[in-house]
Amino acid sequence: MNLLIMVTGQLLMMQKSQNNKQLETYFKELSIQINLDGLSFCVFNPVLTCVESIYNFPVNFSYKTQEEINEQVERVIQSEEDLRQDFTTIRVLHNTSLFALIPQSLYGGKDEMLDYLKYSIDINNVAPETVEIDKILSVETVNAYVPNILVNNALLSYYGRFDYQHFATSLLKMFLKHYSSHALEVMYIYAEVGSFYFVVFRNKKLYYFNRFSYETIEDFLYYILFSIEQLDIDTEQVPIYITGEVDPTALFYSKVKYYVRHIYLIKYHKQHFAAGMDEQLIRRNFVLAQSF
Repeated sequence: MNLLIMVTGQLLMMQKSQNNKQLETYFKELSIQINLDGLSFCVFNPVLTCVESIYNFPVNFSYKTQEEINEQVERVIQSEEDLRQDFTTIRVLHNTSLFALIPQSLYGGKDEMLDYLKYSIDINNVAPETVEIDKILSVETVNAYVPNILVNNALLSYYGRFDYQHFATSLLKMFLKHYSSHALEVMYIYAEVGSFYFVVFRNKKLYYFNRFSYETIEDFLYYILFSIEQLDIDTEQVPIYITGEVDPTALFYSKVKYYVRHIYLIKYHKQHFAAGMDEQLIRRNFVLAQSF
């Protein structure tokens, strides 16, 4: 429901692991990320042009019926007043491993998507009608993916209509924007617990895109170095930018830095976030916060 509501005064802003702040609120926008282990919410105030609150909720979505998922999702939303208001725009990102990037030239329509997905994921329990696509025109690519239908339906039941796409689509668009002002070849890593995305642009085109699962720092490092070797990347010249759940002093950051000469954290603009918001919280939800 799109309602234009003028609210005077101030609204209590809440943020995980942070003291509450107060900001004026007008017509807000909401982005939601459906993860394998929970939900993340990001509230944007377009009048103040800043992200004013971020929430992360662990939720076990495994082996649940639609009714149980509905109850879980509603319980999460009801726990925060900030999430129960009317929003002018709502976007949802599906962060799952059930996706595949396909060159636009090979795309033959949704009826053929399972033929492409079978090379990337187990499609035995995937119904053809559940496959969705995102067209990424700037790199002539189609992202075919299987959204979390149960959680998506639960959010639809509460909020009504919204736009949704795969997390990798938003991630790629974010990297493209960053890459547009950089050198001819750049590497990117988006790291999260248990997995990471490794992306390479070369000669102003998308050259490589993959998602890896890992358990140890050694796994993480192996996949990066193996990919770099296979792609014949000059680690003395080509920079690598990292974002996501990354601390500059973390062990794997220092290990990657040992092998790649130019390594940087992607910078964010502090003025785009509420004053005092925790940096790790921002980086952990970096793609979600860039979706506005």
